[in-house]
Amino acid sequence: MGFYNKLTWIACSVLFASGPAQAQDAVNAPVSFLNHVMPGCDFVGDPLPLQAKMRLGTLRFLHPSGAIEMAVAPDEKTVITLDSSLIIAWDLTSGKELWRNPWTEVGGHIVGPAYCQRYIAFCQSSSHFYTTSNTNMVNLWNTQEKRRAAVILESSDLGFPSTNWKSIDVTSDGTRFMLGSEYGLALFDDKGRLHWKLANRPDEPIGQAGVNDDRLTFCGDYATGRLSPDEKMVACVRSQFPKEVTLLDAQSGAELSKIETKDRVVRLCFSATGDSIIATERDCATRRYSISNQQREWEHVIPPDPRNAESYTSAVDSSSDGKLIAVGAPIGPTNLIYLLDATTGKEHATLKGHAWKPWAVKFTKDSRSLLSTGWDAAIRRWDVSSAKQLPLPQGIRGSENIAYSRDGKLIAFADDAGNIHLIDTLTGSEIRTIATDDLSCVTMVFSPDAKTLFCGGAIQSVTTKDQPQPDQVGIRAWSVGSGELEHNWQWPRGKDSHSDIEQIAISPDGRFATAAVFRQSKAYVWNIEQNKQVAVLPHNEVYGLDVSRDSRFLATAGWDQMLRVWDLATGDLVREIAVKDALKDDPNSDLRMYGVKFSPDGNHFAGVHMDGKISIWNLNGDTVPTLDHYFQCDSRFIFGAIAYSPDGFWIACGLGDSNVRIYDIQSGDELFHVGSHPDQVYTLGFGADNRTLVSGGGGISYLWNLAPSRQAGDTEDQPQALESELEMAEAWKALRGAQGDAAYRALWSLADSPKAAEYLADRLKQIRTVLDPRALARGQDKAEAKRRLELASKASAKDCKIEFSDTVQRAITALGMSKSPNAPELLKQLVDQHANETIRSWAAQAAKDGRAIVR
Repeated sequence: MGFYNKLTWIACSVLFASGPAQAQDAVNAPVSFLNHVMPGCDFVGDPLPLQAKMRLGTLRFLHPSGAIEMAVAPDEKTVITLDSSLIIAWDLTSGKELWRNPWTEVGGHIVGPAYCQRYIAFCQSSSHFYTTSNTNMVNLWNTQEKRRAAVILESSDLGFPSTNWKSIDVTSDGTRFMLGSEYGLALFDDKGRLHWKLANRPDEPIGQAGVNDDRLTFCGDYATGRLSPDEKMVACVRSQFPKEVTLLDAQSGAELSKIETKDRVVRLCFSATGDSIIATERDCATRRYSISNQQREWEHVIPPDPRNAESYTSAVDSSSDGKLIAVGAPIGPTNLIYLLDATTGKEHATLKGHAWKPWAVKFTKDSRSLLSTGWDAAIRRWDVSSAKQLPLPQGIRGSENIAYSRDGKLIAFADDAGNIHLIDTLTGSEIRTIATDDLSCVTMVFSPDAKTLFCGGAIQSVTTKDQPQPDQVGIRAWSVGSGELEHNWQWPRGKDSHSDIEQIAISPDGRFATAAVFRQSKAYVWNIEQNKQVAVLPHNEVYGLDVSRDSRFLATAGWDQMLRVWDLATGDLVREIAVKDALKDDPNSDLRMYGVKFSPDGNHFAGVHMDGKISIWNLNGDTVPTLDHYFQCDSRFIFGAIAYSPDGFWIACGLGDSNVRIYDIQSGDELFHVGSHPDQVYTLGFGADNRTLVSGGGGISYLWNLAPSRQAGDTEDQPQALESELEMAEAWKALRGAQGDAAYRALWSLADSPKAAEYLADRLKQIRTVLDPRALARGQDKAEAKRRLELASKASAKDCKIEFSDTVQRAITALGMSKSPNAPELLKQLVDQHANETIRSWAAQAAKDGRAIVR
């Protein structure tokens, strides 16, 4: 997959109608992600978040957090997708989002994948569509605008609650609605008047029996009705009779006949001619049943994955020409769509491309193309004749998998098709593309010298009948300069089909590669120079790992609430920490761990806890690490997405609420809200300095500018400069203040004002005593701690020789980031001449980081 320039986008916009043959002619030279179509937009012209410098991947046809339902307008100009919180309308020609609306605010509800759900329906008109509601109404939407009207249901004669509707179908003229809920099926007209009903009265509600044995029962009881093509008949399935399709007269609701299915019906549709029912069933099969004699005409069974309970068929649709059936088949770790011959049920082709379970499929009217979506959030389009995925109308599908080189010159990001793109951060242009082939790369990292890129993930086996091959997980490493494969380490995936590599870490000296595999409860170590595995380290439910700055130790962290430190050279366990014992003063926390990171100075490491806590541990030489402090982030962690800034004073966090935030490592104060992703944040990384950050989540990645958002009077790239000493003194006062966000802004004003470098150095040279507010308060009751801090604050305000550690850290960070040409020499003077050891140490770290490479 390549990048498309502006001419390419225009050519691709007609691809959906003309087929894939023209796609190759549309490919042109790679674009620069920094050459925006217009200011503040990405390379396809979509608006960027305020702080973003580049978006790697596109938001086109990308539903946040994954979709569970989809409908296509009859004129095939618009597609609607749903998840549990959002309803979104998309332009089918460009893939651009038209509008979105909070789904739950209008009575929408989707708990998850379940039997016989159907939340959206179009009538013959493309200008409106209908959705269910958990209230006493049906929602009528304008397709092109975010406008909604409500059809209130008259329920006095219904006999059961007129709420919690899970299924809808609509007549072509939009005058009647077929609604299904846990209580039964009912036909209403567009005035809300009830025409007939069919109750669902299970002896034992499905929600109370055996839910752990069948994931699709998590949403409880259900009823659904689908209208036949001529609208004279309704095919009904109820949880009371889950292995039965009841055929009803559409006008009266009278029962016509019954079709016994072999297993529970998951989804169903009529054939194009209306003479058959096609059903996906719980035993991973698709079956076709004759309406005239109620007999099975054929079945196509897909063997379930014996290692995994999450094997089932899902969506089903019949092509309008009556030749093919499309079936979603997320069997175990595979996420295929099957095209079946509608007459025989034999496999015609498989469509491979969804990264997670496909839950909606729809043929176009000409039967030449298929649309699909699912848990991986992407709306995909397929050419039926070639069984190939069509490219996006504009842009390139990205992923949450991104890596930033330590020197800040390179970004690597994985696209949705299994290719890795190396990007020059200065120009935003692609340097080369690396094909990962059968490796499904889910995590990657540059070597410290940025000459090698390491990628880890699952490896799809190539199996024949005579030589079955077990699934593998593994790591591959490519030369950044040549793109040649340098290392290929792989081993059996094991019994758990979800086994994958959660994290990779390379030792700072470049000698060792390490990987954590949660499902195998093991961490692996390779000697890179010798090209061989040297250790397999047991750690129950290990999720994250990191190597100490001196390359001596490997730290591992997992859901077992344990931190372990290993000798990297020998593989011996050096020490372990029961986190729940260390944090015993907070017994209600969820202390399972997603990751661990060593600080740049090597004196601390941070643990990432599921409930949003970050615990900071003091290494204290070679003795047992002790808890220094911990702080609470604004949301839970879903992955171990944290990164220390190069100076070690900040920590960036990618959280489960989709936000990227920066916190002060000592106080835990939030300094800056960087931006948001479409979904949970998965990866984070600083480059050469404190000025930029990369993050990945929700199917896209970003390069962020960490300078605070522009203020009134600022230019695009430069905050207002501090000219006078009085302005600089006010900024210093803000550095000292308790408001973390104000201190962050002051830091950037000082860093980006060349005249401020001398001022910062002079203030730092005057300091003789650095007070740690946490040390002053530690071990004291609240009253005594407050008294001590107030006394220290007064002393600091009166005497320029006394200063709090937070202020000193912020000032040194600002000097290290300064745009003044004198800043490196001023830092060197602090390192060589300052009397305070703490200031010398922090200044040395800032000097080591060097000047910004990416501006």
